[in-house]
Amino acid sequence: PAVYNAANEIAVEGFARGLLPFPGIWQTVRKVIEKYPHSSEQKDLNAIFEIDKWARQTAEAEIGTSFR
Repeated sequence: PAVYNAANEIAVEGFARGLLPFPGIWQTVRKVIEKYPHSSEQKDLNAIFEIDKWARQTAEAEIGTSFR
């Protein structure tokens, strides 16, 4: 859920700024999810923050911009 949510937030921001067409939202999210090395291992809060950061950076790279 953290990867999906973070990638979606970045993709929606890209759409709102005119950098992506509407279908680009789900396409970006899908690409980020596919790149994530899935693991069933339990994550602590710090790991979740790192996953969120990774997903945002990866989504920005897919869009070709940075929102920071």
